[in-house]
Amino acid sequence: MTGRDHRSVGELLLDAEHTARDVLIDLSDLNAAAMLRTWPEVVQTAASLWSVLPTPSVTLTASSSATDPMARVAAMTAVLHRGSRSGRWPGPGPTEPRLQSIADSFARAAELVDRHGAPHSGNPAVRADADAARTRIIHTLYLTAHGVRLAVLEYVRSIEATLSPRSRITAPGGLSVPRSFLNRLDAVEQVAGAYVTRTYPVALAGEHRQAPLGSRVATALAAWDVHAHRAIAAHPTAGHLRLVARTQELVLGHAAVLLSAAAHTGAIDKFQYATRLEQPLDSARAAWAASGRSWAQLAAHGARPDLPALTGAAAEARAALREITVDGSSTAARDVIVARIDLTAAARTLATVLSSSTDLAHLIHDVATDPAVTFPARAVNAAAIAASTTPRGGVVPGSGDAAHVGIKDLTSNREIPLTPVVRDREAHRAEQLITANQAAAHAGVWLPRPTMSTSSPKVRIPASGLRLPQPVRARSR
Repeated sequence: MTGRDHRSVGELLLDAEHTARDVLIDLSDLNAAAMLRTWPEVVQTAASLWSVLPTPSVTLTASSSATDPMARVAAMTAVLHRGSRSGRWPGPGPTEPRLQSIADSFARAAELVDRHGAPHSGNPAVRADADAARTRIIHTLYLTAHGVRLAVLEYVRSIEATLSPRSRITAPGGLSVPRSFLNRLDAVEQVAGAYVTRTYPVALAGEHRQAPLGSRVATALAAWDVHAHRAIAAHPTAGHLRLVARTQELVLGHAAVLLSAAAHTGAIDKFQYATRLEQPLDSARAAWAASGRSWAQLAAHGARPDLPALTGAAAEARAALREITVDGSSTAARDVIVARIDLTAAARTLATVLSSSTDLAHLIHDVATDPAVTFPARAVNAAAIAASTTPRGGVVPGSGDAAHVGIKDLTSNREIPLTPVVRDREAHRAEQLITANQAAAHAGVWLPRPTMSTSSPKVRIPASGLRLPQPVRARSR
């Protein structure tokens, strides 16, 4: 994947929704100020997408438009944004990368719909598909607003924890400003939540799906593997390592769904899968999850964005797999998966994935042990404090909260090598990652292997996603 986004409207919305879920997983590492700066753009792009979707069959009256959840969320966010720009906090500064990704997905989806023109809303299938899209949009905003609110709440608590009866608040904006944001975000969450309660996941049954292109999974995973190797080898930032680890976790999780379906439908040996591969595959997935959490701690204080080619390849891999394994808001049934993909061919692709996953684990180890690779000083210091307190379950006497990094490095947050204790910890985790992935690869040696006729999948043709007028051919969500 070289830069063009091949995902459909539905896939963009699903990816935005899953990104919002990921935000909730990493609340301890989130920057409340950065999230508040980015939240208005998320809502603005969501409102733009909402406005170009096919309109309901019943024209909204003045009173009914007042209950439009998107209009209400947009109006409330506009007030919040005005307050954030006029006050001392959050002030100018960087945005939150994952919220920015959600906004980008909304903007791209709106561009696709607008480019091809909204289909005629008189068609019941079109209305159902548009209703499903609206439900995805509001559900994503609901999750994101909840994440922003929790991040601001954690910020407030961190200030409160430093107060004493005679101390004065030195944080910009004091406590009154973030507390006011909490109240406003709570109101946004209530409005979005009320709509979600009525429509999610029932409305998702109307999502339009078209038969997936057979080679898409193989093409997407091959492209992801290439870009993951290139990014780690040439630009081993904590953000890239985190993205690679989390995407590998997702890939192996979807691989388990596909291989389980293949085993239960006779595409591969059911006994071999259950007794040899199922548990090692899950262990490898868990090892990538642990690696992702570890690198996320080092990426939390870094401002460098991920490479567009890497994020694009990761997004396409997620979309290609979810197109097969996800149905509405849950995992697709086996008979549905069988109808969407040749599971024997998928097993061949996944056999290669297991081998390349081991190689990526070795590359992670090379980075962890290379003293020339650098990371933001504040993140290294925080990791050093955590690692020296409980290295592999032990305790280092006298480590406490003392700084492990020079004060000048901390002040400027310059790039520095890992401290010995952090490098030792990451090397140990990388060794566990290698072991788990090697075990999964060895346990899957019996899987069918790619042949000359299956090793070079055709390049996928991009399409738009919603039910669009002919001759444009809409692709599934």
